[in-house]
Amino acid sequence: MRRACAAATVSLLVLLGPVVSGETSRPTSAQDAVAAATAAFLRFDDGAARELLGGLTAQSGSRIMASALAALTHLPHPFHVGTPAEGQAVLLSLGPSRDARLAAATTPAERWWLRLLEGAFGTEQGQPAWSELVQTAEAMGVTGTVEARTSLLLTARFLVSAPAVGPTAPQPGALARSMAGLEELLATSTTDVDARHHLIRLYLRKGEAVQARRHARLLLSQQSDPRITESALMALTAAGDWAAASDAFRPTAEGKGPALSLPASTRQLWQAYLLLQEGRMSEAEALLRPLWTIPVESALPARVTQARARALWVVETRRWMDARLAPTQTGMEADVVAGELLAAGMAGVRVGNQQQSIDALARMALLVGDGDQTLPVVTAARPAPAPTRPGVNRPGVTPIPTSRPMRPGATGTADFRDDPAVIRLGIQRRRAAVMAQQLEAVSIFAEGRRDEAIVLARQAAAVADDLPSDGLWPMPVKPAHELVGDLLLDARRPLEAMTAYQDSLNRWPLRPLSLLGLYRAATMARDTERAAAARALLAVVWARGDRSWSEVAEVLGPARR
Repeated sequence: MRRACAAATVSLLVLLGPVVSGETSRPTSAQDAVAAATAAFLRFDDGAARELLGGLTAQSGSRIMASALAALTHLPHPFHVGTPAEGQAVLLSLGPSRDARLAAATTPAERWWLRLLEGAFGTEQGQPAWSELVQTAEAMGVTGTVEARTSLLLTARFLVSAPAVGPTAPQPGALARSMAGLEELLATSTTDVDARHHLIRLYLRKGEAVQARRHARLLLSQQSDPRITESALMALTAAGDWAAASDAFRPTAEGKGPALSLPASTRQLWQAYLLLQEGRMSEAEALLRPLWTIPVESALPARVTQARARALWVVETRRWMDARLAPTQTGMEADVVAGELLAAGMAGVRVGNQQQSIDALARMALLVGDGDQTLPVVTAARPAPAPTRPGVNRPGVTPIPTSRPMRPGATGTADFRDDPAVIRLGIQRRRAAVMAQQLEAVSIFAEGRRDEAIVLARQAAAVADDLPSDGLWPMPVKPAHELVGDLLLDARRPLEAMTAYQDSLNRWPLRPLSLLGLYRAATMARDTERAAAARALLAVVWARGDRSWSEVAEVLGPARR
């Protein structure tokens, strides 16, 4: 299949000719429109693909392929939850049954595109059969139904979107084959920005941030498409290349900034996160403050961004006095709600606002439940000694179950473990449960139960290690191993703290708060070599930092007057 990449031999030359350029011009025919829409689809630009297809689905000669492509744009992918009902409606418009739809296909190409459509929306559970989509896309290139390059990009597109766990997840070998094929393609076509874009996403999915950053730097010099810039920024962020990612948001000499395919508020939050990592606190605050004041009656995406912005600011700056316990939110993912509760609860502990931390922990318990359903009451996490202070009666959170996936609270006899939507919901709830245990660890540490708190934080970190990360910033909002390091450092156990901070840095490269913790722990342990190395890295990360902030001044020295 990969040898065909160089020759670019196609069976659907008319259909896929314009795809190679990675750009779309205004189509002059139905076939050109399908080709341009295919190119947009392969760049995750589903809106543009649907616009290009327009009314083509009713035209003869292109109806099946155009309809299949239009339906596939409703699949979920990063930053897009998908609209399966729309895709299923297109599927049914082509025939009432699978046999009827296949009978309408008149060419091998149409039959292959119908196979993709059936895998996406024709399954009994109504969820995409991702393994089937990947296998079909690979086979399309082998049979010559599409060119090998397009087959590689289709395969990568489905791999990027597919769940990492569960019965519908693609086989492990598919990821390796796809990455190897794209690397081989780029070896002979170094300017193929679409291929590099997909390869970055695959490396990030595999957790190989350094390789993703290598391709990201090349893409930043080839910024011809918004989605490509987005992929490069994702890679730089994941690799801890804060300055390069932050600079990509700067307007060019022509006054143009990165045209990311994200809502403006999400783009603003991303930029603020990068500035926080660089220690540019005042600039980050200017971006975040408008997000804090989003009205409570706003649409759900805006409220999600607001919750993330509040949690991000408090956790990253340790400005505990800025934390507030927000009103109960409805419709949000459990991990988003838990992130804001964690920030507010930690702040309550730090500033001595006991009621705030108690309320946050109680709401955490109701949020995460016992693994199968919401708790009717808040329970004690474990037998505990009598309160050390009069009047202390802090509720706890049931420990995270590790033997089964979490169920989203619904009852019934169906095997929910086979439902990808429930698997994703379960992952969100397990992230929330990790943050509940983190907050409980911080709370009992403050009560003097230090050893118990550290054990609980370590348990939460072990669970967090097994959860996939699909965001631009840490989830949990306080990296689990970093919190373990903080507690160990406060307990004056610097050698163990150094190990915890290094574990955090292995997951989140060049994260400044983990580097700062490592520097302080090494200094406490009188390990001058490691302390100097951590401080040197921090000095690079915070080279443009705001020295009016105590942590930045600790590393760079006070601001000059």
